[in-house]
Amino acid sequence: LSKPEKVSIPERYVELDPEEPPSLEELQARYQKAEKIRNILARSSMCNLQPLGQDRNSLADLDSQLQEQERIINISYALASEASKRSKQVAAAGPPPA
Repeated sequence: LSKPEKVSIPERYVELDPEEPPSLEELQARYQKAEKIRNILARSSMCNLQPLGQDRNSLADLDSQLQEQERIINISYALASEASKRSKQVAAAGPPPA
């Protein structure tokens, strides 16, 4: 296995406060940023795939590998969102009673 290449992500993703509901434009912008990041990660992951032959089986393998990588990226995104929500819930609850 080789070390993956560094992926440059131009902006840091900052989640909005849950108290203020995001507008439709903000939601669309957030979705587009997330898609951009997913595409960058998918492209960089394709570079790390081992070269395969050009027969039909290897193309199917490549397709299944790409689908698996996309699934893993989506799971990571969902876990990060859930962790952020829970962190904010814990912070809002305050310190536990002594």
